[in-house]
Amino acid sequence: LGIPGESLVGVRADALGVSMDGDDHATFLAAMAAREPYRGLTFSIPDDSGAMHQLRLSAVPRFDANGAFAGYRGVGSDVTRLVAAQEQLAGRNEELAHVERVQAVGQLTGSIAHDFNNLLTAVLGNLELALDEDSVQADEDLQSYVQDAKDAAVRRSELAARLMGRSRRTAPAPDVLQPSPPLR
Repeated sequence: LGIPGESLVGVRADALGVSMDGDDHATFLAAMAAREPYRGLTFSIPDDSGAMHQLRLSAVPRFDANGAFAGYRGVGSDVTRLVAAQEQLAGRNEELAHVERVQAVGQLTGSIAHDFNNLLTAVLGNLELALDEDSVQADEDLQSYVQDAKDAAVRRSELAARLMGRSRRTAPAPDVLQPSPPLR
């Protein structure tokens, strides 16, 4: 971090600009109050340029010959890249969960559209049979009503077909790349 080790000896963490998140902060304060060891707590600390780094620290209390508390001795590791990678992974997992939810909705929509289309097929068949009936052909008003119902059922069947088509979409095929020959 560009901070000389000697400059850290005897300096309290809060004087270094260290900050901690909720659970780690509470654990740290409790360990300090009880003069107990702590292990694997994550702190944020600025380097010489002011950029923040994540440190994972563990420490044990030290006592002098009379048993008086003399501070902590510990070790730390810069886990900035690890923390960033974990945050990125969490973001990717959220994206994946969203994609899975959208995919499930698409499958459900396709299933519902398929069932709806099956029902419409029966309705359309019966409406076509009704239009062929002499009693319907003799009554212009009735023929108009049955034709309107048939037209509406055809439009709904087209909508169901579009929904089923969208639910069947697959991911695009990956591009096939030809690797270049090895350099010699």
